[in-house]
Amino acid sequence: MANKAVFLDRDGTLNYDYGYIKSPQELKFLPQVELSLKLLKKYNFKIIIVSNQSGVARGYLNISQANLINQCLKEELFKLNISIDGTYLCPHYLEGKVKKYKIDCSCRKPKPGMLYQAKEKYNLDLKQCFLIGDKISDIGAGFNAGCKTVLVLTGYGSEELKKREEWTYQPDYIADNLYLAATWITNYGSKED
Repeated sequence: MANKAVFLDRDGTLNYDYGYIKSPQELKFLPQVELSLKLLKKYNFKIIIVSNQSGVARGYLNISQANLINQCLKEELFKLNISIDGTYLCPHYLEGKVKKYKIDCSCRKPKPGMLYQAKEKYNLDLKQCFLIGDKISDIGAGFNAGCKTVLVLTGYGSEELKKREEWTYQPDYIADNLYLAATWITNYGSKED
């Protein structure tokens, strides 16, 4: 039997976005993250983080530092009794400075590569999965993978909303914050069962 998951963008969705997070000390959770993730876990969703980290390609931090930040995020959430099932990051950026990561990849959102990797590893039915993010590129990745999507108005979300007429992808729902997104998902999911 296939599993269901909620894919979460990191910066601007789970934690404050200060431009480029370069160290674990810069990770500060947005309000109600603990409550939101516990609600999703209660409904048996796998929690998977999918994050574009072009700071690696731009030379602001290296891949080890980027992975360490994700590991620290997982450890902080584990202290709150929340287990993150998976973390994926895309270090690529076509206009970056680090040659190794200056490529047109299949994982940089809005491309769905990270979601497809998780689908294989966790036996996911992407039609039963959701993606929450604060950018239209996040919404695009979910749409391109066949997931339901939620735009949160934290991080860059409020700015994205101002450009709604320019959107390439339309979210299934717009929520003020992660907790309201999680509530919508759990209500939506219970209607499907």
